[in-house]
Amino acid sequence: MSKQLITALYMVPGLPHLLAAEQSPQGEELRQAYGRVGKEIAASEAEVILYFSSQWFSVLGTMVQGRREISGKQVDGNWHHLGTLPYHFIIDTSLAELCCQEISASGVPAKLIDYQGFPVDTGCIVAQTLLNPDARLASAIVSFNIYSNEAAMVALGEACRQAVEQHGKKVAVVVVSGLSQHFFTEPMDPRADAIYSAGDDQWNRRILDLMEQGKLDEVVALCPEFAQEAAADLGFKAICWLRGMCAANPLASAAVYSYQAIWGTGAGVCKFTLAPEAQLLAKPRELGAIVVLDGTKAPAPVGAYPHARRVGNQLFLSGIGPRLPEGRGIAGVEWDEEGKLVAYDISLQVRQVFANIAAILEEFSLGLDAIVDVQVFLTAMKNDFADFNRVYAEYFDLQTGPTRTTVEVGALPTPIAVEFKVIAEIR
Repeated sequence: MSKQLITALYMVPGLPHLLAAEQSPQGEELRQAYGRVGKEIAASEAEVILYFSSQWFSVLGTMVQGRREISGKQVDGNWHHLGTLPYHFIIDTSLAELCCQEISASGVPAKLIDYQGFPVDTGCIVAQTLLNPDARLASAIVSFNIYSNEAAMVALGEACRQAVEQHGKKVAVVVVSGLSQHFFTEPMDPRADAIYSAGDDQWNRRILDLMEQGKLDEVVALCPEFAQEAAADLGFKAICWLRGMCAANPLASAAVYSYQAIWGTGAGVCKFTLAPEAQLLAKPRELGAIVVLDGTKAPAPVGAYPHARRVGNQLFLSGIGPRLPEGRGIAGVEWDEEGKLVAYDISLQVRQVFANIAAILEEFSLGLDAIVDVQVFLTAMKNDFADFNRVYAEYFDLQTGPTRTTVEVGALPTPIAVEFKVIAEIR
């Protein structure tokens, strides 16, 4: 992508407290940081602001605002005591249509929304009011599918990036998302606002520190844990979308303009800077490359999906099990005369999973040491976890290994007992 088309990328909070007439000291600092972002966008050559808000969530596929002019008033359903929120957007319908086309082309159902009265989410209203109050710049707004995982969000961002490239106009990208999302549930003096817990604060600072170092891939890998430990805003998957938006040009760093609390939640205003083209290194395979092996190195997929897909400097593998290459069955299983499964060896199955993953990574000139996150699915946690864990430790250690999540599932698509879902980094 021509990097010049994206003038800047930002993350801003979207709770309606920031539009209240009276502000806490924390809210005032966040508003000042918002003002800094607004001035930067106004001074840039951006013609459009592309919004992606965790508060406009969709269930089936993705929606894109397609009506030329959107005006109205809204009362936030959770914070109705804060009053009416007026809004006004001028939508760049050409970019909206291209986003819809590219998202659909990526395999995700997408719908262009073009009728009077369709609501705008609070997050976009807050951002528009503080960044572009007179609608001087056109906008585009893409919805957040709450059932998309991290990889799907990255792919969605990449589809929007491709739409920007086709559109040809310069764009400021604004992600509207909070950090930790534990709220205080009792009345309090806003002047005493603070992050809900020390643990939430530690997680927020860890995430912001990684972003300042430009380690967005690590942030993406940590999203599930961040969500579990600190109730990250819808899994913090909006940042995965931003990762896809800058897939062609990795981030050099992020500047944190402000980090404060809003009613106990974590709120940050950040600016992301893309790496200069001179710093970009040649990488194996093209950006967005999809790999489907011929079945002689790794077992063929059992559905309509590839073995792996590259997005930026990340490689997302589909679920990989212990099936043998060239259609030779499943490792470590015993069948009776009627073809029914009677026993399996979890250790052999885990080793075959690693062999299959290694074969796929080799296509990108990578080894197992490139893996940054592993999700493990076992069908019999009580019986198999100890043996699985022992074999797993033969490949990774505590100090240098990837993050890992292990869960039990009722069944897997074929009669296998284990499956891995991994993310690797192309260095």
